[in-house]
Amino acid sequence: MFSSPFVLSFALLLSLPLLFLLAPRILPPRHLPISLPDELDDLALFRRASLAASASHSSSSTSTFSRLGTTNPPPKIAFLFLTNSDLFFAPLWEKFFDGNQHLFNIYIHADPSVKLNPPGGVFQGRFIAGKKTQRASPTLISAARRLLATALLDDPTNSFFALVSQHCIPLQSFQFVYHSLRSASLRLRSRAQIDQTTPSRPVRRAELVIPSFEDGVKKNPV
Repeated sequence: MFSSPFVLSFALLLSLPLLFLLAPRILPPRHLPISLPDELDDLALFRRASLAASASHSSSSTSTFSRLGTTNPPPKIAFLFLTNSDLFFAPLWEKFFDGNQHLFNIYIHADPSVKLNPPGGVFQGRFIAGKKTQRASPTLISAARRLLATALLDDPTNSFFALVSQHCIPLQSFQFVYHSLRSASLRLRSRAQIDQTTPSRPVRRAELVIPSFEDGVKKNPV
């Protein structure tokens, strides 16, 4: 007959392997931290981008207009691809971008620790200097910040920014997305100008709401 202390010790020994097997599934994953040098580099890059964007906005607000229209180039959409694997839907995006090269830019941040097959076409040469990322960690925020800063520094005509992953696909044509963003921006801008000229007029929240993309898809099916 085994004594109770012996049974307890034996049970503890048996539970140790189970503990090592189940602990990774029970305990929350350890997030990859952002090192101080990387954080300082990101902040410096974003500060440069903010200054460049402010300077570009000031120059555009004082730009001249010709008799036939504005001299400013059309605004562009910056597509910011954040990925840690191959761009599986690159062929679909190629069709989406086809014929609209003057209205968009592409920037790709890829985890340098993962071996990718670089896509060609419109994605050729669009990779930025990447750093290691981890799902559901602050490193994704840092990567998105680098993408945005790079887009602001690269082309002052980048006016709209779309952060997408390797699993995203376009649901509408490029022209539909572009004109939807432009029209929503113009409505919001005109409403803000009206409110500035009439400071006594209360601003209702509903007046500044931009229709969702889902509503646009329902009204304009493919």
